[in-house]
Amino acid sequence: ANGRLLWGVKHSALPITSVACASGVVATCDSSGNIKLWNAGGKLEADWCSQPRVTKLVMLDPNLLITAGEAVIAWEGDRIRWQNSDHGEVSVIVQVEHLDAVALALSRSVELWHSWSGEYICSLATEEIPRSLCCSPMAVIIATQFRMLVWQPQAERVLKEFEVDGSEVLAVAFAEDFQSVLYLLEGE
Repeated sequence: ANGRLLWGVKHSALPITSVACASGVVATCDSSGNIKLWNAGGKLEADWCSQPRVTKLVMLDPNLLITAGEAVIAWEGDRIRWQNSDHGEVSVIVQVEHLDAVALALSRSVELWHSWSGEYICSLATEEIPRSLCCSPMAVIIATQFRMLVWQPQAERVLKEFEVDGSEVLAVAFAEDFQSVLYLLEGE
């Protein structure tokens, strides 16, 4: 809150591709799929290599880490709880807390999978490649290159769709009150 560095560590010589955290545990992953779990004080708690390659992480609680890339794998510590590779490369993964699920952005769709069991829930086809996702208790916002979709997975329908004029959408997030959507445009 005051901008102080609490701790810093060297993960490896390779670039870090993703970071996730939950309840004082931080997970990092590098470009070779090496996953490390750190406690709140910066002490290494676990270290393993995931195959196939991992590019994205989401941590649902200190005991459940979901990795994505060529496959989606749910880890309890360094033990696999479930895995699925029946889809293409995952570009974005986010938690959909109110549905106890994760949303996966794929090449031309967004899929929801149950966090703890790995069961498929539903999906939405998109005309463009999803670039960013964010979730509220009511909807999943999907940002593609020039378009934003407000998807309600429970009803399996798109509530709203609009185009963003001018620049490309790079990222999207809900404001803390879930009443506003913030988006980052290229060059803005």
